[in-house]
Amino acid sequence: MNKFYGKIELLGKEYSYSVIGYEMIIIDSKEDILRTHKIDQITNRWLETKINEGIKLIVKLSYKYAKENALIMNIIAFFSVFDIPSLFAGFDRYKVPKRKDEIHKITYVSDVLDYFFRPKGYEGFVSNLIKSFHDDAKLKKGNFKHYSFNYNNKNFVMYFGILNEYKRDNRFVFDIHSLLIIECEENIELDEVYKISVYVKTFLALVSNKRKVYFDEIKINHPYGGNEYKPGYFYLNQGKKENANYWHTLEYNDVEDNIQEIMDKIIENDVLFILLFQYDTNYIKTIDIINICAAFECQFKATYHHEFKCQYRKIYPEFKCRFFKTCARLNKNKVSLRQKIEYALADFEKFYEQTQTSDRLFKIEYDFKKDYKEMPSRIVYARNMLAHGDKKNFQINDDVLTDTILLRAIIYFMIFKSIDMVSQNIMKCIRKFTRFHI
Repeated sequence: MNKFYGKIELLGKEYSYSVIGYEMIIIDSKEDILRTHKIDQITNRWLETKINEGIKLIVKLSYKYAKENALIMNIIAFFSVFDIPSLFAGFDRYKVPKRKDEIHKITYVSDVLDYFFRPKGYEGFVSNLIKSFHDDAKLKKGNFKHYSFNYNNKNFVMYFGILNEYKRDNRFVFDIHSLLIIECEENIELDEVYKISVYVKTFLALVSNKRKVYFDEIKINHPYGGNEYKPGYFYLNQGKKENANYWHTLEYNDVEDNIQEIMDKIIENDVLFILLFQYDTNYIKTIDIINICAAFECQFKATYHHEFKCQYRKIYPEFKCRFFKTCARLNKNKVSLRQKIEYALADFEKFYEQTQTSDRLFKIEYDFKKDYKEMPSRIVYARNMLAHGDKKNFQINDDVLTDTILLRAIIYFMIFKSIDMVSQNIMKCIRKFTRFHI
């Protein structure tokens, strides 16, 4: 648990504070801050605090509650940076150069990455990494692809690597883990670090088929031999840690050619990935069924919009193209949610039929249920009952559970189809999490 103590200036006055975990207690501030209704001036902003020499702490706060002589704030995120020359002040033999107070590299560590980034030749790669531990380059980039994306008018480069760290107190003294690294030639602002971290979380959620993913560490300007910029750590208020599952996590080799397109879609907010995943992996809740239908409609529009636009033109030729939206709105019952799911399911069936190989036979009924064709009617009925009907008397059964998994697989299929992923890789990705749901 992170613990810090120091001074913080709020609205022209200095207060003592303590940070324990993701909560900041600001002492003797209830009267000053709340009485004048200025709490919004310190909420959701980056505030720099005074702390022990050599460490700088910057926090982003949200109001929690006030008690006698103290203001309690939730910490959304915080950033601690280490000023190495200050830490070694008075030791002349340490000639550590002064570093710039800028951010140019973000390094993410997560169990999802350890499961996801196991590229071809991984075992030999790790073996060589251990053998060459004393070499200067402990971070092995290999010949892995680099991806670029634009955010906030800045160009970022993203790539994966594998790091070997020596941990004397571990039973096995080498700690080897996969990393996701993002770099930018320009200074990365703290708000950009926060937003990019949200994008990375969404990417990890997609490849792990999991709503909640967890960063073990977010390292700033680390590592590994560079000394131009100050190193530090970025902390997100992530809640309770939930472990990822290897069997449900996609493999890097299957998506490496499409990571660029996936990141672009995440940044452009083209797909509501968060609606894809259950709140709890052990059972289905009411909101999960409603969410998965909403995610389907969103992705259906992105993947099949042009095809359906052509269909409306055939049905209503008297309407010109610019009246398409009005036409669709006035006749929304002509294409119901059930019909859309049936349309996507038919395309999904065709995909299964066309992805057969000489040594592999893929059948939807093998991965799901024999009566999978009934899924559109069942899940729409369940969705309507839960959203508008008699919720108390409606029972969620095993069929509905399997239906949500099938619908999620169709959504993944639509996402990957829209970015032109190779059919064989789409099949590998879909079957990665559909075959182990029991």
